[in-house]
Amino acid sequence: MGANKRKAEEEAASPVHPLPEPAEPELAPAECAEVGVPWRGVTPRRLERLPCGALLCASQGSVVHFVGDALVNAANRGCLGGGGVDGAVNDAGGRRLEEARRALPLVAPYTRCPTGQAKLTIGGALDVRFVIHAVGPDYCSYEEEQEADELLVSAYRSAMQLAAERQLKTVAFSLISASIFRGDKPLLELLRLSVRCVRQHAYAGLEEVHLVAFTAREIDALVDACAAEVGEIEEAEEPQAEDAKLPEADLPPPAAPEAPVAAAE
Repeated sequence: MGANKRKAEEEAASPVHPLPEPAEPELAPAECAEVGVPWRGVTPRRLERLPCGALLCASQGSVVHFVGDALVNAANRGCLGGGGVDGAVNDAGGRRLEEARRALPLVAPYTRCPTGQAKLTIGGALDVRFVIHAVGPDYCSYEEEQEADELLVSAYRSAMQLAAERQLKTVAFSLISASIFRGDKPLLELLRLSVRCVRQHAYAGLEEVHLVAFTAREIDALVDACAAEVGEIEEAEEPQAEDAKLPEADLPPPAAPEAPVAAAE
């Protein structure tokens, strides 16, 4: 009993370090993806072959169900888990992901990842090797929309650069700053910026990059944004449909305002 108690006390006092990378999952080739057919835990609604050979997929579903190399989480500056998709990713990743997030060093008060940047951790219990935590802007906090646009593009670019450094083949993005943090920014305009950045920073070795929309309104806008960026449609219109929900089995916790960021103890 005494030895067990000492071991437990030593483990409790040990600093948290990032855990070893999990084994790379066996993945089917990108050519298997079809529009409207569930694939890697999401459902592609539009497929486009990029110059580097990768598929750009406008997909619908919950990013926490993605099966691949990495998912990109819409995180807050503290990287400790917030509301909406961030909370869903944190919960689904379990203890190992939470510990890896907490182990990210503070670079400023209450900040592990500044707005416009991205950090990488293991995937924990998720079906991905890594989670890339990208921090987009809250458009309501900026007087100049252009400043927020630049930070949004920077967040996507930073996430793509981290994926390129690891030579990840399959990556899925949540739609960064596309919900309550969008403010008055038209959804279609925001998603065109997102699509443009992902296209520009696709890299050799990338096989699939998914932008994952959660609601019916988001997927309609995302498909139009992809088409508009390659000139398939001249003038896309802002979708007016209500944000119809996906089936209950696919729902993460409902979106909520970003929780206040807490400092590490």
